[in-house]
Amino acid sequence: MRYGQIWQVPVFVLGVAVFAAARSGLLPDWPHHGLSHFARLVTQLREACERVTPEPQEIRTLLEELASWEAPPAGWENQGHYVLGSGYLRLAELTGQETEARQYWQAALHHLEQVRSEELDSNEAPRLAFRLTKARAAVSAGANVPPEELRVWLAVLGAVPYGEDAGEAGRLQAELALRLSPPDWHTAKEGLTRYLLGAGLATPAESLARAKLKLGDILVRRKDWAQARKWLEQIGPEAPPDVQAAGRFLLARVKIAEEDWQGAARDLELLRGYSGVADELRRRAAYHLAWCKQQMREFQAALPLYDEAAQGPPPESQAAAIRLAELLLKEPTAQRRQQAVRWLQQATHGLTSPDNWRNPYLRLSEAVAVFEQALGVLTEDNQFAAALSVIEAYRPLTQAGRDREKRAEILAAWVEALRRQHEDVTERAVAAAREYEALASGQAPSGQQAEWLRRAALLYRQAGQLSPAVAALRQAVRLPDLPESILGTLWAELAETLIAAEQPLPDILKAFNEALASGGPVATRVRYRLARRFIDSRDPRLVPLAMALFEQIATQSTIREEERDYHERALVELAHDHIRAGRFPEAEVWLRKQVALYPAGPEAPLARLLLGICLVQRSTAPPPLQPDPATAQRLREEAVQLFRQVVDETERKHQRHGQLDGRDAWLQLQAQLRLLQTYLLLNTPKSLNELLFEADRLRERYRGTVDELIILSLMYHAFKQKGDPVRERQIRDQMKELFDRLAPSAFPATSGEYSRSYWEKVWFAQDR
Repeated sequence: MRYGQIWQVPVFVLGVAVFAAARSGLLPDWPHHGLSHFARLVTQLREACERVTPEPQEIRTLLEELASWEAPPAGWENQGHYVLGSGYLRLAELTGQETEARQYWQAALHHLEQVRSEELDSNEAPRLAFRLTKARAAVSAGANVPPEELRVWLAVLGAVPYGEDAGEAGRLQAELALRLSPPDWHTAKEGLTRYLLGAGLATPAESLARAKLKLGDILVRRKDWAQARKWLEQIGPEAPPDVQAAGRFLLARVKIAEEDWQGAARDLELLRGYSGVADELRRRAAYHLAWCKQQMREFQAALPLYDEAAQGPPPESQAAAIRLAELLLKEPTAQRRQQAVRWLQQATHGLTSPDNWRNPYLRLSEAVAVFEQALGVLTEDNQFAAALSVIEAYRPLTQAGRDREKRAEILAAWVEALRRQHEDVTERAVAAAREYEALASGQAPSGQQAEWLRRAALLYRQAGQLSPAVAALRQAVRLPDLPESILGTLWAELAETLIAAEQPLPDILKAFNEALASGGPVATRVRYRLARRFIDSRDPRLVPLAMALFEQIATQSTIREEERDYHERALVELAHDHIRAGRFPEAEVWLRKQVALYPAGPEAPLARLLLGICLVQRSTAPPPLQPDPATAQRLREEAVQLFRQVVDETERKHQRHGQLDGRDAWLQLQAQLRLLQTYLLLNTPKSLNELLFEADRLRERYRGTVDELIILSLMYHAFKQKGDPVRERQIRDQMKELFDRLAPSAFPATSGEYSRSYWEKVWFAQDR
């Protein structure tokens, strides 16, 4: 190898090789290797390093020549180490390639540590300390240096000796400041700013780009968005690919902070399009791009990006998993919504408590809200097992007991769903009750403990286990400092549970007396329940008392929010009693009051149905109560509106829930039949056409039942009133054919239209 080619080898390695070659006699014994030549090389190297725009090639060449000496001339050892160390240091600062530059820093430190400062000129001693500190700071990156020593180095690098080129002092100072705990952000920012503003023409573009990236990162962390954008936008194509990609990522973060969603999305899409971008950065960028898409309401575009980011590194993967779950919970199908579960489980894997939450992209309160939303959505979807698995994932984010409370709520909702499906609730109800009892045994205010025990008792009753229900309520009424309203409710529920459990009468009376003594809403509730039990008993001695209790509730002048349900029910109960007795005007009074006060209440559909019936009955009343024809028509038209409203309300429920419970199905059928009957009574061409249209549609729904038979009978009368004897006979034949097909068990009643005897006597006696 020719000597002129040796510089291509890293200089530190070159020095070792040259010394070894000289000892082995492999290098020529150049006659100019004398003191004067060594001194000339030292001078030339010093001058080359001190130029305003030094040439890295010239410095390398001079270092190679000096490195070729087996040993410096006598008396030049100290000066030789100083110059070589300074040369390597300057070359390191002029080298943009990090690995090569690190070798030069190591070589510089090797020589400068051997320099004896007392043998240098007094002006050079401060420079030696400064240069040695730079070399130590550069080489020690990643090493465990005591904080005290780091602070000493920071002080030395912050005081550039007179006439000395600061070089990379500012950059190194920033690196040291960031290694402190906590980091000294201000010093780091100031150091990098000085380095960038004071950089010479010879400073490598790569080094400047890395410094801009580091400064941009610091400014982003400090939320100085304007300054961060200024430096990050200066990272151009001359920067290494990894620096370009990281700079684009930080610039997008700045735009996100400024809510420039489209600008940030463009930067992130460019970044993800770069070749050679690390998978880790690509997935981190996927999270932020998904967030931009979500803010631009491009939800379907955000979903796969969150999915990708969730498989990447934290903290983005954790935030992505929860954001993805949040979007999935809004999907239109229960199957898609259930997919949120696995992402929520992933998000809290490894966490043990809320104190462990550390995510700059998602606050703990936001994460908690998504978990709570998931529990609500899954419960509404009847995905109770999935909801319980979410609770397990939710536990590390909750305060003590919150997960148990949510578990109890979900189990209770599961019980309610099973009850609607007429399935056995015992196992789930007992499990929920025990969760509530466990909650009540913890540290909580008396009122909260009482509520949990009350819920436990209700669930035990639903499971058919009355003894633990009584025990839970007895424990609740003994709690100290309970408000009168809560205590009265507990006594009332204890009384009802004692009745159900067939406990001794004195215990029952004591509980009812305690409940009634509380007054207010609780007394209203107890009155209603007593009245309801008296009605259900069918004891003629108790029914008048029940009506008196209902009237007490219905005539109350001031109704509190918590009394409204009982007030509404009492109004309907009173009206129902008047209807059974044929007192339709009196029933109308109570029903109009109910509809006016509670138009959207739970009893409103029944009240409208009963009110419509009252109006129809009034329109057909015999003398002397018979109204004039105009009034009768007006009453029937109002009844049509009421029946139609009930039908429409139940249809909306059916569409919303997919099916109707028994009560709503009964209400819908009764309203439909009463509507057809009222159309018949109106007896106008329009009303009769309406009847036939509605009846034809309803026949399909109730085909093969007594209800179809009733509908056909109304159609028969409609054709009769229209004067269509052909269709009249056809419908009559269809009725007879259907009646003959129906089994005796298809008729559920012993009298009226739902009894077989009614149709035999009224319609088909002649046929027999």
